[in-house]
Amino acid sequence: PLGQLFISEEVSQRIFTFPVNADGVIAENDSSSTQRSGVYQRMLRHRHLGADILYSSVYNEGRVDVFQLEGGLLPDETFSRTAEDPNALPVGLIIDEPGGTILYVAQGGLDRVDGFRIRPDGGLDDEPVTTTARPVSADGQGFSTFPDDLVIVPLP
Repeated sequence: PLGQLFISEEVSQRIFTFPVNADGVIAENDSSSTQRSGVYQRMLRHRHLGADILYSSVYNEGRVDVFQLEGGLLPDETFSRTAEDPNALPVGLIIDEPGGTILYVAQGGLDRVDGFRIRPDGGLDDEPVTTTARPVSADGQGFSTFPDDLVIVPLP
């Protein structure tokens, strides 16, 4: 097989994997799935010290779930997750490559980006270690921005 296609599904509030063969054809049946946990919004795969880790933002619960893949498949449950804040509405995810020490999360509902330290096992700290300030207008008033995606562009 070419690999596994990971699909976050809103109605069942789960993530599924489907095998993809060398010709790019997706299998009809899933090969693994998570338990029902929340509305998974975005996913990011990361190779961390030899382990395949999947980070996924859980939009309605306001947290990031962390799964250690087993042979490319999902375990039933997370092995790590950030603290919940239903007002956060996390969406975009990115890691500071090549070091892989911080996972940045666009927190749409909080109008900011948070950075969570990646632990040696690939899990995340409960609370962010860094965050952006809430944006303010020229007259000093805060306003809503809903950041929803991130990219890091390395300096030359």
